[in-house]
Amino acid sequence: MNAKLIKIIIFSCLILTSLSLSASALSEVTKLTIFPQNLALVEQTKTVSLEKGINQIIFSPVSEGIILDSVYSCAEGCQFLEEEFISPSTISWKVKSEKDAEVPFKVLYLTRGIEWEINYQIELGRETKFINLVGWAKVENKSGVSWGPVQITFSTRNPSLEEQGELSLKKESSSLEVSSSTVRISPGITTVFPESEKTASITSNVTTRWREGKTSYLLLTPTNLDKGQEKRIWLFSLQDIPAKKVYNFDGEKYGDEVREEVTFKIEDELNFILSSGWVYLYGTNSENKKIYLGKKKLPQVLPGQMCSIYLGPAKGILGERVQTFFQEIQLQPAEEELYNKSIAREYSYRLIFYNYRSSPVKIKVIEHFYNQWEILESNPPDYIKTDDTVIYQIEVVSQGKREIQYKARMM
Repeated sequence: MNAKLIKIIIFSCLILTSLSLSASALSEVTKLTIFPQNLALVEQTKTVSLEKGINQIIFSPVSEGIILDSVYSCAEGCQFLEEEFISPSTISWKVKSEKDAEVPFKVLYLTRGIEWEINYQIELGRETKFINLVGWAKVENKSGVSWGPVQITFSTRNPSLEEQGELSLKKESSSLEVSSSTVRISPGITTVFPESEKTASITSNVTTRWREGKTSYLLLTPTNLDKGQEKRIWLFSLQDIPAKKVYNFDGEKYGDEVREEVTFKIEDELNFILSSGWVYLYGTNSENKKIYLGKKKLPQVLPGQMCSIYLGPAKGILGERVQTFFQEIQLQPAEEELYNKSIAREYSYRLIFYNYRSSPVKIKVIEHFYNQWEILESNPPDYIKTDDTVIYQIEVVSQGKREIQYKARMM
């Protein structure tokens, strides 16, 4: 009888302890760091009441996609003796406490089932002197539980499971941080787009950190993420960023297409980073109506870095690249010794451009070269030479035609 009575009392105490813990765990902080590739780090903190000796802590709900081996739990003055996962979303611990106390109880673990990606909308003005850009985080919760209110950090880092322990226990240091304010620059600092008369600005819903080429966005206010929910969360808006349309011709890469692109630059003073993601482009037509221009992939853009987005073939501008001459020649003995070659190739190209628009256009023309080479003849004579390219900048008048002719030798 006495043994049975003792078991009943112990069991009753455990139940009371569990109920007490559940009741006292009202003050809760939940943090989510969501990585790419369907991986997230959960950090939950609750205040629990413990008695001296053995206690049972029941923690529910946890994500149904939990990676059990990643669970890390801690409470001051406590020794964790056993851990049990109770399907579908409960963890139970047997804990030895040194004294009666209310202590913060923290649990960290990795989970599958929460995904995110960044995407953008860019609005181009009719004259494309400025752009407005809005950044969004699309997040989907397939973890089997609801989160809320939860502090979310969206990270572009893609750590392996072996790296997660370090990430869990160390604060992420950052070489660049952008706080939650509206940052403005004066139009006078814009050197690439001197015609700018507006002030570029950023309005942000996040604190942005950049480290080792990867970006994280910490939401300023907690939000709810319900079970099975897919939604978009506004991250930031960039207004009146100086931009311009450019026209490029690279016959070797793209054939006879004159490519229309929009270029912009996040000035250093804005101190802001754009992560790689899909961008949806919208413009304004001649009737002042919004039109959809297409979906493009935006590369990572750092402060002070020029970014170009391909819009499509330029309407009303045609290009043509024609080879007009080719021959192989025997090098002189001194040249053979210099270049370690016996044969050189000489060739000529003629590039023709037609502008059927009502205004003149400027075209950047790129020609590629390999090994050792030199330009023998060129019309126009002015060009920019790099290690493996020659770049012409030409202007074609309205309803006009312009040609480039050159002769080159390649060893």
